[in-house]
Amino acid sequence: MKLVPRVAEMIKKSGYTRDYIVMKIEEYEGKGKGVNLKTISNWCTGRSKPNVERLFILAKICKCKTDDFYEWVDEEIDSSDTIE
Repeated sequence: MKLVPRVAEMIKKSGYTRDYIVMKIEEYEGKGKGVNLKTISNWCTGRSKPNVERLFILAKICKCKTDDFYEWVDEEIDSSDTIE
């Protein structure tokens, strides 16, 4: 199984821009403690993941559940990897 990010999809579905998300996270965490656009981009591509606190903040901003941001999918098994 593989954890696939749906962060970009959920941000888009919320109708908010990434700039707005950055601003709102800073409001929750305090000035200078928020994230930047690169961080949001990394969450969207799966390069990095938000910590639990930020995931809850993101869910509150986007008006969804924390588990909406990631999805477990079955990985395809390569036929050359079969056990004989």
